[in-house]
Amino acid sequence: MPKIILKQGFKPRVCKPIVTVGPPPPGIPMVKSMTNKEIEELSNTNCWFNFPEFYQQIAQRLDINTIVEVGVWKGHSISYLAGLLRNRPGIKIYAVDLFEKARWLKYQREVDVLSLLYNYNLNKTQTRHLITDIIDYSDKAALKFEDASIDFVFLDADHEYESVKKDINAWYPKVRSGGIIAGHDRHFPGVKKAVQEFFTSFEIFNPGNRKHSAVWYFNKSNVM
Repeated sequence: MPKIILKQGFKPRVCKPIVTVGPPPPGIPMVKSMTNKEIEELSNTNCWFNFPEFYQQIAQRLDINTIVEVGVWKGHSISYLAGLLRNRPGIKIYAVDLFEKARWLKYQREVDVLSLLYNYNLNKTQTRHLITDIIDYSDKAALKFEDASIDFVFLDADHEYESVKKDINAWYPKVRSGGIIAGHDRHFPGVKKAVQEFFTSFEIFNPGNRKHSAVWYFNKSNVM
């Protein structure tokens, strides 16, 4: 991948610190019961998008036109990449997630209104029209794509070993030769184990060696 070229004065978007939101009061998952302040607060809490430099590199590659992000959460990362590519002709960006169909008890208050928060962020960044949503399980969503039809896929869904393993096996054939398959949170044990088992070699992207921001990636033109 090319050397990073950051725009002068570039500052990654910083989300609010992770907080414990606790069980919601009666009715809080309902859209009508949420104030604009609550929507803004939840849309910017626990976003976990700490790899803007990696997406800048991806955007610099002129041969990347079909993109899939698996596990989009509140849309911070996919909207950022879409914003970088908004003027590229023929760009196709797909977001794969279960949204409210997911179960994540620790963050269930946010999951219960996830599509609201996701669309709020995409509309706020004026990228909603650039992204096609696929609401399904990762492996089932992969079946909607022909083999070797994707230029770049980013895996950031369930971080448990079996789930990551299933995601890699499902999406790897869909990436064309010369394309890139990558994922977030390499420091998670399940992610680390699944990636190391599947790939004999891969690259780590973590400028500044920041905590919890390591991205693993593999260029499919490499020999496994």
